[in-house]
Amino acid sequence: MKSTEADLHLFSGRNGSSTRQPPSIHPRKILTPRAQLDRRKELILFICGLAAAVVGAYGPMLSPGFVEVASNLSITVEVLAQSTAWVILAIGLGLFFTNPLAKVIGRRPVYLLAIIIMFITSIWGAAVREYNSFLASRVIAGIGMAPFEVLVQCTIGDMYFVHERATRIAVWNLFLLTGISGGALVAGLIIERNGYQWTFGVCAIFFGAIMIAIIFLVPETAYRRDSVVPVPVSDREGSVSKMKLGHEHDVQHVGEKDMHTSYQQAPGGEAEKKHTYLQSLRVFTGRYSYASWWKPFARPVVMLFYPAVMWAFLIYGMLSFR
Repeated sequence: MKSTEADLHLFSGRNGSSTRQPPSIHPRKILTPRAQLDRRKELILFICGLAAAVVGAYGPMLSPGFVEVASNLSITVEVLAQSTAWVILAIGLGLFFTNPLAKVIGRRPVYLLAIIIMFITSIWGAAVREYNSFLASRVIAGIGMAPFEVLVQCTIGDMYFVHERATRIAVWNLFLLTGISGGALVAGLIIERNGYQWTFGVCAIFFGAIMIAIIFLVPETAYRRDSVVPVPVSDREGSVSKMKLGHEHDVQHVGEKDMHTSYQQAPGGEAEKKHTYLQSLRVFTGRYSYASWWKPFARPVVMLFYPAVMWAFLIYGMLSFR
């Protein structure tokens, strides 16, 4: 497969090893020259970052108007405060589903599903007048919030080299934390002047605009690039006779590659054609994991029992409880 200089932008250290890992976005899904590619990547980052900012504001935005909201829903402030806890729980549980799903089917379908959920639940929250329905809208919204809380990091890893990622992750965190910290401040002014329903209305406007931007301007960024490793070649008797260079998939998942068209290479080793703009608008572009469906969903549970992860989990939980 042919690569441009932009795709092979590597840096060799003193020992000859590469310190700039290439991004996973496939050359066929991007446009050259480099300046145009950079603009597209920054636009995708801006759209995802803006979505993260509005999502960050969505959770705590009702806190300045708890008394008014509780009065309209005929409940106590204590009961209303529990709805925020349910949102946080839904975000945490939603990550166990959305992140593995994005690993299997790609980022774009998950982003589209999440932003549609946020748009619908924002309208739902503005129109509802009964607490149980209000709580249901918040819990479902928590599932839609989950990808923009974490999955944007994966998109950054798809598009940027290692030495470029720190700045972009900082930008995404700035968007997210600005929404969390500043959302309640802006929502307080909206609640005072127009009522709490308009906090959902403003979010619905933002989510509607972001949904259109994701549909037309955020293509799939995931790509499975196998490492080239020695592959044993067997003779007719089944014994290994020699070694050749091949993909690591040929060693780990013999025969499975032919099942997925997204892994088929162009004949004769020719470079694959770039996707046209209309092709980039497809929701599903193939499968991006060779593993069985259940394995990506089991990995987060297994990782929870790693000592470092368990320690962070317990410490954060105890600090939050206090």
